[in-house]
Formats: sequence, structure tokens, C-alpha cells
Amino acid sequence: MIGKNDTGEVVGVKNPLRLLEDIPSKVQSQLGIVAYVDLKSDGGREYL
Repeated sequence: MIGKNDTGEVVGVKNPLRLLEDIPSKVQSQLGIVAYVDLKSDGGREYL
């Protein structure tokens, strides 16, 4: 999970829409696999 701390509390991420595009494309270019990334929200903060 990206945007959660070690205790599981949602701390959010900056620019989550950009990460939704960047993470799968970088994983595919480096590892050759397709990664599924999902945007979630809790308490008004977004995490992946």
C-alpha cells in the first residue's frame, strides 16, 4: 500500500492520478509485467 503508514493509518499521497499512470508503466518497462494499481479513499485521503 502506498499512502499508508506502518500502523495502517491512511496518510495519503500527493498526485495519486499521476502515480496511477507512472507505476504500471515503469513496472512494465522494467519487469515486462502488467501491474494492477487501484486508487482508494479513506477519510478524504487517497492511497494506492
